[in-house]
Parts: sequence; structure tokens; C-alpha cells
Amino acid sequence: MSAIREDRQELSFDQSWQTLKWDQAVEFKGSMEKTFYEPLQGRSVKAVDVVGARRRGVGAPPLLLVAEFKDFNRPNLPPNARTSAAQQALTNELMRDVLAKVVDSLCGVTFAHDPSGGRSTESEAWRATASLRTVSVLVLICVEVPPSQAPTINVWTTELRKRLRWLGPRSAVIVTSSLRPYAGNGISYSLI
Repeated sequence: MSAIREDRQELSFDQSWQTLKWDQAVEFKGSMEKTFYEPLQGRSVKAVDVVGARRRGVGAPPLLLVAEFKDFNRPNLPPNARTSAAQQALTNELMRDVLAKVVDSLCGVTFAHDPSGGRSTESEAWRATASLRTVSVLVLICVEVPPSQAPTINVWTTELRKRLRWLGPRSAVIVTSSLRPYAGNGISYSLI
């Protein structure tokens, strides 16, 4: 089992997955982000936190993952700052940011190369999986808000599903939190 963690949020993966911390990958940081930085003044290229490809195997249909961590309930924030941060969870600007990260990452992981023209093993696994006719896409947004703002999760889910419906019937958009942790497809979400 492997895991990718950002601060106190963690995704754990079984052995059927090849995953990559996309926002830190050389294909993104060392190449794609730098290439688009100046020409797109006012809009930089974005990256989700985690991407992954589920290898085909016994009982494991091909699946691509794009996942984003958002924590608006960090315990080290003073109470008034935590309330303010949680209110940001409902802004249109934040929703646009998450959507841009998903779209840019789907394209970036599929086509981006590092500065020397190479690709990581994980990126190659993504490309091979993306080319399969039976591949599905899982968009997993891991959002932490104070319990009093738990209905925010429903708003996120409804809005993201509506805006990402162009991904087609083989896609799933799931918003998870520690109050309703996701576990399925060889992935589990937890708050550490």
C-alpha cells in the first residue's frame, strides 16, 4: 500500500495504482508550469495534487484519478480565521480554480514531458491507461470544513458534477471529507 499526503489529508492506494504528486512532478513544475507562466498573464496553468492510473488486472477496470486536497478546517488556525477559511469553500473563485486544476491536469499528465523530453513511469502509466477505450475517470476532491459547514460538501458535489459532465458517462465526481471518507476502487481517504 502506498500513500500521498498533504498536511493532514491522505490518500492511500492499493498495489493496483501508480500515483504521482502531480503539483510537484517535474513534468509540471520543471516544464509545463514554466512554459505557460509568461504567455498566460492573468491565468497560470494549474495542477491538482494527485494523479493516478489504475493498472488493468483481475477485477480492476482501467481508471484514471485526479484528486485535490482542500483543508478549510486546519486546527492550527485561530477560530475566527477557521470560520473565514471555511466561508471560502463556497466561493465561485475557488470552484473555478478547482475546475481549472482538473482540466489542466487531465491535459498536462497526458501530454507534458520534463525539460529533457522524458516522462516519469507514473506519467507513462497514465498515458497507457488513458488510451484504453474502457477507461473511466474519477475526480476526487477531498475537502475539510468545520462540522457546522458540512452541507458545503453537497454544494461542491452538485456543482462539480454539473460542470464536469462533459467527461462523459464513464466519469465519477466525488467530494469526500473525514465526515464521509471515501473508500473504493483501491483508494481510501483519511484525515491524519
